[in-house]
Amino acid sequence: MLPGTAGQRSTDTPGTPGAGLGIGALSRATGVPENTLRTWERRYGYPRAERTPSGHRLFPESAIERIRLVVQALEAGWRPAQALVMAPGDLRSLVGGSAAYPPLARPSHPHSPVLEPWLSAVQGFDRRALSTLLEADRASLGLRALILDRVAPFLDAVGAEWAAGRIGVAQEHTASVLLEHWLQRQWEAAASPTDAPVAVLAGLPGERHGLGLHLVACLLADAGWRLVFLGPDTPVHEMAGTAAILGARQVLVSVSRTMDPLQVRRDLGSLADQSPCPVLAGGAGAKAVRGVRVIGLADLPFATD
Repeated sequence: MLPGTAGQRSTDTPGTPGAGLGIGALSRATGVPENTLRTWERRYGYPRAERTPSGHRLFPESAIERIRLVVQALEAGWRPAQALVMAPGDLRSLVGGSAAYPPLARPSHPHSPVLEPWLSAVQGFDRRALSTLLEADRASLGLRALILDRVAPFLDAVGAEWAAGRIGVAQEHTASVLLEHWLQRQWEAAASPTDAPVAVLAGLPGERHGLGLHLVACLLADAGWRLVFLGPDTPVHEMAGTAAILGARQVLVSVSRTMDPLQVRRDLGSLADQSPCPVLAGGAGAKAVRGVRVIGLADLPFATD
């Protein structure tokens, strides 16, 4: 038995008699909040609980070491989607040793000090404070600098805080929803000349996340482009058809890390074959395929001539 697990064993679990941990015991043994463990299980399939004959959900004791290794990988900069699918041996090699000891002390926020008020607002579910910060920096920096120097780093910081267990899914979702609505108002309010170049913005079939598209929309609208915002989960033929009808200059696709890589490659390749104009893809799940240019936010073409 690993240190810190005495008194946490259950005698009611399938498979190996006398072995198994409830989610509270697993949380205490690893230092990872229960909500984070539940989210990992739902999103990435690990840690996976089994049901006992009486209906209780129990995790194997082997999950303690593996999760401690995952925590070290996250603190080294790996993402949950990467670390949680690795085998224990691969994780040990990755972090340079075993994690069969008490969890590491968590560092304070490794983020720019300017983001601390933003993160504090998220931790406190303070939508008004976050909106005030957005408006103040919008006025002082302008929309493009706000996106590149504040919002994009802030989203990375929120993801890191969630991975480290310092915020929960509810706080992450609260921030994302507020940002998505706020950003949409910004690009919708931007005026573009009647002869402005047209950009089609969309997410691939099956994509559920639209925040990246709103970041792109703000940058292009601020540069004078006319936007056709199709949103997430758009059929490939609809993107290409819309671009053809409107004589679009570009089709821009945002791909989140939740998308299946093989499907992303197939859909982007199909879009490149059908689109009458260049296809640009960005986001953590974007893949380089023939006919598609993978870009970051700062790489977007801002010229309107």
